[in-house]
Amino acid sequence: MFLQGYAETNDLMEILANDVLITRTGDTSKWEIVYRDESPHGHDKSLAIKAAKEQYASNPPLIVFVGDGVSDISAARVADIVFAKKGKDLEKWCIRESVDYIPWEDFRTILNVTQLVNFVRQKRGQHIRITDTPLFASG
Repeated sequence: MFLQGYAETNDLMEILANDVLITRTGDTSKWEIVYRDESPHGHDKSLAIKAAKEQYASNPPLIVFVGDGVSDISAARVADIVFAKKGKDLEKWCIRESVDYIPWEDFRTILNVTQLVNFVRQKRGQHIRITDTPLFASG
């Protein structure tokens, strides 16, 4: 898991994503996406976000969404923070529709901003721990 070492088991963080089935034959690996549901885009992310908001209505979660394409637009409409991959369709849509977003090229940006958000939340007494690493990574 790419977040291993960043997110702890007691974090109030849930990651909703498609799964992947990896099969290896000798030195070759094949990746097959296993979709969460059967929407036209493989996973209707906005439905997952709306369900989370309803489930936790008394204490709404901060919804952070990371995407890049047309299939991510419905989720970007309902997320609190949107990361749109630089130069891709979701970023173009955000610009055209005047939707606030944070451009990203690699996951370092996402981790840095998420750490900053959690730093602010901790200062406000909403303790959500993501990492023990420095707030900003260089590179």
